[in-house]
Amino acid sequence: MGSDKKSEEIMTAAVSLAVERGYMKFSRAQVASRAQVSEGLVSYYYSEMANLRTEVVRYAIRHNVLPIVAAALVTAHPLALEAPLEVRKLAAESLLTP
Repeated sequence: MGSDKKSEEIMTAAVSLAVERGYMKFSRAQVASRAQVSEGLVSYYYSEMANLRTEVVRYAIRHNVLPIVAAALVTAHPLALEAPLEVRKLAAESLLTP
């Protein structure tokens, strides 16, 4: 499907934006700008923003990016609800600490 490096750069950009703004509050244009790629390339890897957001949540669960997991739990995202108990607990606890 293309360069794995570009895909990784897109995911890194999306994750950083999700941490900063919330996993539902970033756009394809913002991801493209942050990753220094075209919006078309973002669309090539993730045809719909829902797909990208799902992959951001999946990445966050695997890598313990707790702000994203916590936000996904609050919105009852299916992947977050099925995340390992320890990850869910850590994410929930992160909401309680200033």
